[in-house]
Amino acid sequence: MISADDAAKVFGESAESRPPTTPTPFVTGICFYHHPGDGLDVRNLLQIRIYPAERFFSAKLFPNSQSVSGIGDKAFSHVNTVANTVQVDFVKNGKTGSVFYSAGRAVNVPSKVSAVEDVAKKLAASI
Repeated sequence: MISADDAAKVFGESAESRPPTTPTPFVTGICFYHHPGDGLDVRNLLQIRIYPAERFFSAKLFPNSQSVSGIGDKAFSHVNTVANTVQVDFVKNGKTGSVFYSAGRAVNVPSKVSAVEDVAKKLAASI
């Protein structure tokens, strides 16, 4: 599905797999990547999830999101420059895919949107 190399393209530096730290009910597929050596002060974290139904699609939670074409039946991207995050969600074949990127303050997250969307496209191709 999504590899450490894919995450490294988003980060602009190396990435390694990181297991989820909390239970993830309702998720049929999940993987996390972070930059090696990041502790509590995480510079780069990429979370990829697949939910089993469209009801998990979260566009209503992000009224300022942008529509994205070419990923699924419907898709959006949302950039939060206060929290330094990018989220891309989509629906395909009745499932919801979600790619969530968070970064430290030194990272210009708007410049990461395209790379996060590329990960979402790869995820959608696997559904």
